[in-house]
Amino acid sequence: MKLKRFSAVAVVAAVLGLGACSSPKTELKLNFEKGKTYTYDYVTDLDMSMGGMVTKTAMDYSFNMEATPAASGNTLLTTRIAHLKMKVGNAQMNLEVDTDHPVDTAGAAADPMKMVSGMMSKVFGGMINKPLEVEINPKGSLVSIKGYNEMMTAVLDSIATDSMQRMQMQATLDNQLNDDNLKGSFSQMFDFYPDHAVGKGDTWNRTLEVKGQMPMKMDMNYKVKEVKSDVVVLEVTGKLGTLGTGEQEIQGQKIKMEISGTINGTMDVDAKSGMLHKGDLKQDFKVKMNDAMTLDMKGTTTFKGSVR
Repeated sequence: MKLKRFSAVAVVAAVLGLGACSSPKTELKLNFEKGKTYTYDYVTDLDMSMGGMVTKTAMDYSFNMEATPAASGNTLLTTRIAHLKMKVGNAQMNLEVDTDHPVDTAGAAADPMKMVSGMMSKVFGGMINKPLEVEINPKGSLVSIKGYNEMMTAVLDSIATDSMQRMQMQATLDNQLNDDNLKGSFSQMFDFYPDHAVGKGDTWNRTLEVKGQMPMKMDMNYKVKEVKSDVVVLEVTGKLGTLGTGEQEIQGQKIKMEISGTINGTMDVDAKSGMLHKGDLKQDFKVKMNDAMTLDMKGTTTFKGSVR
């Protein structure tokens, strides 16, 4: 009898001990503090290969977000791009633009690449410090973006010299820097929070739709790799695929795209604010166009966040 009692007590103690040693759960959500400014710095390196030609693109950009609560209970982020730098190079051209060092267009008429660099410098310069009002719900889903049209007006004002040039430039910019592209960027940045508290080893999924010039579906998987102090480390894996039919019209031409690939890496998330503290993601995918040409793309994106 005593042995049975002892065994029962041992079992209960073991169960309680396991419970005490289990990983604590954390509710990850967007919880930016009112009045604080959150800064994100991104660096993207991308190699694109098609028909034997390799084009290397490097993007370095940062933006600041000031948080205020919205009447709906969501968070309103007044977002301003602080810096943009881009390098593009292949066997036929080299292009570099940096908003901290605007391109001197003197003599550009005799230098086509300098003319292009000067134009891009004005486009990027027109975007700096222009406010975008981005509304995000606590789980990271994008509700709305306001201010895009005003930003594009500022860009056009900086580069267009007559009405015809303005129309041409607007068509080009709408194809490259449109509302759908912006929404896709913010969705990738915030739409990853789980709908329940999580601890080490827990997993969840998200499906993101990125529209714009290269529409794709991203089936993302997140796993809590570890929890250290006030930071939750996530292991990220995902599959990239075609969104819808994949049909797009680019500069008057209809193109059907088939996309396939992977994305993987890690993201460190601040447990209190939900801010992305730092991350490193690798992408490897192919874009087949009109069942003929194939574009191979491999790249890395690193980022870090800070608050003041």
